[in-house]
Amino acid sequence: MITEIDDPVIGKLTFDEYADENVLHWTKLEQLDLIGSDVSLIVQTDADGPTEHQRQVYLSLKSATAEMRAELQEALFEFYKVQRELYADACDDIEGYVEESLPVLESSDQIWGILDLLAWYIICPDSSIDMFGPSEDRCDSAIFWHGCWDIEHEFGVLFKDGKLQRIAGVGDF
Repeated sequence: MITEIDDPVIGKLTFDEYADENVLHWTKLEQLDLIGSDVSLIVQTDADGPTEHQRQVYLSLKSATAEMRAELQEALFEFYKVQRELYADACDDIEGYVEESLPVLESSDQIWGILDLLAWYIICPDSSIDMFGPSEDRCDSAIFWHGCWDIEHEFGVLFKDGKLQRIAGVGDF
């Protein structure tokens, strides 16, 4: 089995031996200006490496504009406000939880400070994995985070054709 490939667009990718046996995962650390930091990129594909469509998905998020970052920031902020309210109501009887885990943000630019970045997935279009939606509506890329309000359950920002589609908690895709 090949353990490393050098894709002409994405660059050097390393085989993740712990991935699902039905879909191979090729990984690398990638700077993503859209989120302003390095992220673990995971490309779900076969032994031949990324497809042309996956390369286009990669390029669409790598070349994201300042407007796209602002749109993502506002969407994350709106998602946070909903989550904060839900968790505050559900956990108000846990001493100190609201004060320690649910900061009040004054503006959307503060959202980046309360999120723990996990990974950026470029999803295999032929995968039987349906956690990203039914095949006719499946997103082609997702960025996952933990929010300070719930470090056990991540949430994903789902993209299709380089456009933000939705933000959802795992299990809500």
